[in-house]
Amino acid sequence: MPFTREAAAKAKIDETKNIYLDDAKSEGLKLVASIISAHSENSKSIYYKLDTLLDRELTAFSDGLRIQDAAALYTRLLSLSDRLGVPEKYQLLQRRSVIGLGGMFSSGKSCVINSLLDGANLPVGQRPMTSVPTYLISGETTSSFAYTKNGARILLDAPRLEAISHEFDTEYGLELAQFLSFIAISLPGLPAEVALLDTPGYSKPNGNAQSGYTDAEKARTQLRTIDAMIWVLDVTNGTLREDDIRFIRDLNPAMPVLFIVNKSDLRPDESVKVADEVRRAAESKQIPVFDVVRYSAFEPQDYPESKEKIWDYFDQVSKQAVQAEDIKGEIEQIINSLEQAFGIKIQELQQRRNIIGETIFRSNSILEIGELASLYGNINGEIINARSQEHNFDQTVKELKRILWKLLKTPCA
Repeated sequence: MPFTREAAAKAKIDETKNIYLDDAKSEGLKLVASIISAHSENSKSIYYKLDTLLDRELTAFSDGLRIQDAAALYTRLLSLSDRLGVPEKYQLLQRRSVIGLGGMFSSGKSCVINSLLDGANLPVGQRPMTSVPTYLISGETTSSFAYTKNGARILLDAPRLEAISHEFDTEYGLELAQFLSFIAISLPGLPAEVALLDTPGYSKPNGNAQSGYTDAEKARTQLRTIDAMIWVLDVTNGTLREDDIRFIRDLNPAMPVLFIVNKSDLRPDESVKVADEVRRAAESKQIPVFDVVRYSAFEPQDYPESKEKIWDYFDQVSKQAVQAEDIKGEIEQIINSLEQAFGIKIQELQQRRNIIGETIFRSNSILEIGELASLYGNINGEIINARSQEHNFDQTVKELKRILWKLLKTPCA
């Protein structure tokens, strides 16, 4: 069935037939149990150990070492620690640039994706989606998996994906986001170098202030790691709001933003004015703009140039966005920096000790010789301590590589 408003309405009706949402709730409870109880082969203690090695031990070794741009190295260690908290996500996105889809609730982000990709069937509806980040990547066939915070992977058929995405929290009073790390959907048609991140709207209708703040924080957290952004607006809501502008500027996207004025078929004349206002509002706030296009997820054939522009954006991102550096190589660079710093420190201490030794040999003053001998002994102690730290550093590196290579499922170097 073509992706039309009638098809979307029918899908909404069919939602009531979902076995995971029926009155008996037996299948739904089984799904809950499978998600909560799922575990990967990797123990959670391994992730904790990896975090400790990166975030604490390597950082501690950097104290007292002369390192070029030490603040940047410290930041990189923290970033690596955060990224490796979910190794499955890193593996999924390692060779891809991530395009995040942002916008208010019910702006039509999921519908836009469905209209662009053959075979895409993201759940759509009038209820907010669950706060689980959903990544769309290229694949030979269509498949969906949920990844739990325990590192397990669960196959999602269409009813499971529909249930998790919309009505599940309401039916069972249980927010599955606390157990799920992310959802991955593979689809034919996407560029291999790109991943789309579909997020829930950052604001819900008729929500209280606390609810709105929570939604915004969840969406902001999910979008912080993106390489580029598509911002989807509902033409009936008018131009960019101040909340939209603050949200986008806080994220500071690396590439210019593509704005899509969705549902333009509902108000074709007004959509031209809205698109112009969006461009002026963004540029006046120093938000880089790739383009502003009028579009309709339900009538995409009426906007062929806009659809082509969206695909142009995908191509630009895949070619120009800054790719995440290979994590193995990034760790090696940090290790090399610390190894060089240890070598320089020990070499400088040895040179100072040797100079003092030569001074002692040439001195005729007993008092001076005594003072220099004490200084010589202190520096020698510093050398012994530095070599001991270097040895401990080598042991930490070995343990780090062992755990890291295991989690990334690559041969140990």
